[in-house]
Amino acid sequence: MKKQTTVSSKGWQLRQQVGAKILTAALVGWLVSSWPAPVLAQDESDEEIAYSRLLFEAVLLPASAITPEQVGAQPAAGVVPVAATPVALAAVPTLTMPSAETPQPNQADIDRYLAQISNTLEEQDLYAEPLREQYMALGQLYQQRGEHDEAIAVFEKAMHIDRVNQGLYTQRQIPLVDSIIASYNAQGNLEELNNYQEYLYYIHQKSFAPDSPELLAAKEKWADWNVQAFLKEGAQNSPNGNPFALRTTMTDLGATEFVAVRDTTTGIVRYVPRNQVQGLLSPSRYNQIGGGTITDFDLRTNAYAAAPQDVVDRRLMLARKLYQEIKQSQNQNDEAARSDSLQLKLASIAFAEKKQFESMDRGSNDIFTSATLSAWDKQPNSWVANGEVNNRKALEAIVLRFEQTPNTPAQELAQAYINLADWLISYERANRAEEVYTKAWNVLQQAGVSQEEISKQFNPAPLIPVPGFALHPYSRAIYGIAPTAALSYKGYMDVVLSVGERGKVNDLKIVAATDNTQQRLRIILLGYLRNQTMRPWLEAGKVVKNKAFNLRIYYNY
Repeated sequence: MKKQTTVSSKGWQLRQQVGAKILTAALVGWLVSSWPAPVLAQDESDEEIAYSRLLFEAVLLPASAITPEQVGAQPAAGVVPVAATPVALAAVPTLTMPSAETPQPNQADIDRYLAQISNTLEEQDLYAEPLREQYMALGQLYQQRGEHDEAIAVFEKAMHIDRVNQGLYTQRQIPLVDSIIASYNAQGNLEELNNYQEYLYYIHQKSFAPDSPELLAAKEKWADWNVQAFLKEGAQNSPNGNPFALRTTMTDLGATEFVAVRDTTTGIVRYVPRNQVQGLLSPSRYNQIGGGTITDFDLRTNAYAAAPQDVVDRRLMLARKLYQEIKQSQNQNDEAARSDSLQLKLASIAFAEKKQFESMDRGSNDIFTSATLSAWDKQPNSWVANGEVNNRKALEAIVLRFEQTPNTPAQELAQAYINLADWLISYERANRAEEVYTKAWNVLQQAGVSQEEISKQFNPAPLIPVPGFALHPYSRAIYGIAPTAALSYKGYMDVVLSVGERGKVNDLKIVAATDNTQQRLRIILLGYLRNQTMRPWLEAGKVVKNKAFNLRIYYNY
């Protein structure tokens, strides 16, 4: 199987599709395909709702807010109760139910621009400059009203004028592409988002020098999008809240579900499409070789068996390649913080790949016998192991640089320690992670930072999925929502749970919810929490063995 190491193999077709789409729209009435944004109605069933932008956000409740009767029992022995007053959460703003809608442009505003456009078309031509400005203004009005199909159509008309008057790759169309991306993002249309994100990067490639700040910024944005798309697609399609449970990956062959198959004598792993696994375990062959033995020869001679690096999702491979190119383009005058930021993004990719491979491995449990599975601990996945080691060393190097730099702010050194500890606990190195968390706490305490500020740096929100610097599904970051932006919600669920010293979520239960909360939302939330490792709670510099939480988890989609 060919490994994907370059820009999407469909990149050329995607760019052509975008260009053809714009040109065709000008000729046939600007018809644009759409993916309607979900609307919650009284008669909608769980299955009919598409959670295209599902977000969960938790705030602490006082211990008195949830009674023992709701939970069903008193807290277990050793569970630390939640304080009677909520912890101050710097990164989580107050959330409110939707109130009166923000005033939107009325139909008269729309009609006025439509009349102006009609007059311009009569007096000038299809490519007149005033027409382009009128289309832009009309598109913005449609966008403000949430009428994204109409907004996209008129933005594309304005793009067509730019392309005709100033060339196919004119930089002038960049703001229009950004506007179209915003509308498709509001609709949750991943396919069109991907098309236009790639088209935006392509425009920059055609317009700017390879090492220009403009192209490097566009390259990073395109890499960021590919990581987001990988996670968003999993979150949208997950039936149980675990974006990796689908075990699918995008390769040159398209979306394929792979499962792990191992040599039962060496434990060496290969990945095979699920629909091809039976070729390795046909009844006659199974009986002949005595109970499901699979050898390295079987795997090497099977046309569908692939090494781990060959089934990594191509979007993650592309993002890694782009980040590495940006790092190589940096000159010696670039700030170290810039390089550190890129390193955290590279580590985030390695972590996403780890989660994906874990899901593929679990997919084998319903196929192979216990005798076959007994060989699985003999040799780890080399790709995942290398990703863990290489990125751990990079995070340790960042810590060392901060330690050796005079006058490093305590908060920056502490955050470097926290990032490293998050990485360690993500890979089940809990003992060493606790040592590093304690170092971070001591650095802040010795610098005279208040206990309140120390707590905020470690726990800016009640639950921090680790590593905290990575993108995670159902979060603000994955949708580009600022941490302090005001956000309305559609409902909430009250949850009790505890987080252990190794970051595992235990004793999980939904005890109350708003009336409109769908059963599928409950399933997704529970599945997500069960499949996450959280940053353990620290008090006085020590990891709490089992920290209990009463939470109100708001949701929006």
